[in-house]
Amino acid sequence: MRYPFVQIETDQRSRKSVDLTRQYCELLAGNLMDDNCNGIMDIKALEKYAKQLIKLSHKDSDGYYYHSMACYQLGFVKDAMKSIEKAIQLDGEEADFLAQKANILCSMKHFDKAQELYAEAYSIDKEPLYLIYQGRALMFMGQMEKAYKVFDGIEDKVLLEECGIA
Repeated sequence: MRYPFVQIETDQRSRKSVDLTRQYCELLAGNLMDDNCNGIMDIKALEKYAKQLIKLSHKDSDGYYYHSMACYQLGFVKDAMKSIEKAIQLDGEEADFLAQKANILCSMKHFDKAQELYAEAYSIDKEPLYLIYQGRALMFMGQMEKAYKVFDGIEDKVLLEECGIA
């Protein structure tokens, strides 16, 4: 027989482990996205903590997302795709997950599906970078008119200049 207080204490420790592991993943992923990564060791640490987060909470989509980020940066594209697809399966309404899958598809030269995913990500979260990425995918497909039409929908002209489009 399990004693309730022991289970509660175990659950609280487990929850703290999940929260702490998620915080490490968020920190490392944030550094990676902000170009403040301290090299491959940070990316390998992200992979390690993401795997730990998945192990601690296998129904939590964030662990799979962070694992996908790390694998993608390490060049393990198939593993990255597998993880992001699991994240999307668990939470398909997360724009960042769709954009991550689109990034992976671009690296595999599947620009048509990638540009669709960027558009879907933008429909969920009006982040203008998703339009930049969608337009670039269209450009790689040789669909310049469609790409410029997408770029015209971006109101932030400074962002366009920073991305070398304006």
